[in-house]
Amino acid sequence: RRPSAMEADYETVAALRTELEYLSARRILKPDKPGGTLDAAQYGLDDSARKIRCKTAGAEKVLVFGKQAVLGEVMYGKIEGSPEIYVLAADVEKSFIKTPEDFRNRVVLAFDPEQILSLSVKNPAGDFDVSFLGNGWGWKTPLKSRHVDQDAATGMALELRHLKFKKYLGVQDGDAPAWQTPLAKISVSLKGEAAPRVLLVGPKLPD
Repeated sequence: RRPSAMEADYETVAALRTELEYLSARRILKPDKPGGTLDAAQYGLDDSARKIRCKTAGAEKVLVFGKQAVLGEVMYGKIEGSPEIYVLAADVEKSFIKTPEDFRNRVVLAFDPEQILSLSVKNPAGDFDVSFLGNGWGWKTPLKSRHVDQDAATGMALELRHLKFKKYLGVQDGDAPAWQTPLAKISVSLKGEAAPRVLLVGPKLPD
């Protein structure tokens, strides 16, 4: 079954690509005679084996993982369509055991910091609202007469830009989780967007 459409996490995909790029065999098993074949089922490389399909602009290759060897910390693998069988490190497959959720982009408020117009925060410690004026940050509320700490405001914008969630709970309509009444509300207004992007922050979840 194909996973549902969602934006992929760049770092996860890049790490997987790097693992594939530098994957190396400890040993290569070849048929005894030119044009011959090895018994793929003997090495766990039959149709039921785990596979990774890699597509490039000009070709497609399928990496097949087989079973672990009885002796030695190794497992077998091959490129589909090739007669050779590779002896790989036994733990090499762990890097590729992923679920669709592992590839999900975990950035909560993805935005370009250059497009930011204002930041608004409402929380028990007090509310404030700052705008980016082109050459720096300025107060909208509550202290228009005082200077904004530029580093603090920029730091908050960057933290929001890179904020990632750890786990997606997948709450269904009608559920009433504890965080439905937020402790804080953070709004980010961006150029070209009519409505701000809003992050509701709830209480800390139990372990």
